[in-house]
Amino acid sequence: MKHKERNPFYFGGTVSDEDFCNREKELTELKKDIFSGINILLYSPRRFGKSSLLLKLKKQLEKERIKVIFLDLFPVVDEKDFINRYFDEIVKVLVSKKEKVIQSLKQLTNLNFSVNSTLKPDGSITFSVSFSPKEKKTVLKEILEIPFLYATKNNANVAVMFDEFQEVENLGLEKEIRTVIQNHGRNVSYLFSGSRKSILTQIFSDKSRPFYKSVKKFPLKEIPLEEWIPFIQNKFKKTGKKIDEEIIKEVFGICRGFPYYIQHICYVLWEVSKEKVKKEDLDYAVNLVLEREEDSFWEEWTSLPPTQKKALKIITYTNGKNIYSKDVLFEFEITASHLKRAVQQLQKKDIITKERNVYWIIDPIMELWIKRNF
Repeated sequence: MKHKERNPFYFGGTVSDEDFCNREKELTELKKDIFSGINILLYSPRRFGKSSLLLKLKKQLEKERIKVIFLDLFPVVDEKDFINRYFDEIVKVLVSKKEKVIQSLKQLTNLNFSVNSTLKPDGSITFSVSFSPKEKKTVLKEILEIPFLYATKNNANVAVMFDEFQEVENLGLEKEIRTVIQNHGRNVSYLFSGSRKSILTQIFSDKSRPFYKSVKKFPLKEIPLEEWIPFIQNKFKKTGKKIDEEIIKEVFGICRGFPYYIQHICYVLWEVSKEKVKKEDLDYAVNLVLEREEDSFWEEWTSLPPTQKKALKIITYTNGKNIYSKDVLFEFEITASHLKRAVQQLQKKDIITKERNVYWIIDPIMELWIKRNF
């Protein structure tokens, strides 16, 4: 029996190596900033390849002997959980002899807490700390200092990546983190990243907030079409199939450059095409992806109040231009002030964004879904 060729496209998780499309320019710039000890805010919508980029950056930095501590704040539930998860990452990256964790840390810090280690079923060890509730603030401060103390003592470069940093708002840790790390100068470079642009903008651009103007902003742009064309064509070619540039352009247009959706549609195109992708294969693929995403779109849609639904219909109907024109307001039976409030709420929820006076629905496939259903 002939072995079935493996689909060359991948979506749904973080991608690496041959599944990763370019981003060379971004990687070079981010590495330069980190070498210089600059703090960075990297943001992009969900499914835009941010986490994959961070993991690739982490790998490249480690090759250059930079110690990289990576913490995803998304699963963190409270301050104690943050302390333990961050401590675990710190130990894994900065302590070379795991059996000598306490001695290694004692050379850096007072150790006003006791260290525990737990053996997990897969054989790995996680490290955590014990402290009384009233010692929590002291211990948090002490742990936040460790990367800096390590960098200074060992004359080493350390980078800390906090992914989904907008969660810091729910955890109430903004002030504590900022107070400690603002004194780390160029010895430790901090990279904050996230997908909720509205919250991140407030954290870093609001004069009254601790992180005000403390970072270089790095919005992640789409990967240009001219990089996708060879990337996609080569994957088809290597597996004995063909796809025309025209079809790739259409895929790119439908997905507005979102890597997750481009890979997803190409995955389906590869599955359904014989030797060469046809136009009807593309229609089939787009419909299938819409079908797979439909549940989550319905869920989001039903949770919105009527004026916000109306605002989304208006944005798709006008392509986001002149949404407050008299004709539009008349057609949709809504007042300018009601529409304005709905638009602000949708921006807060990161469902829409505004660029150069044009409003967009951030998720391109959700936009297509609204166009088709309403």
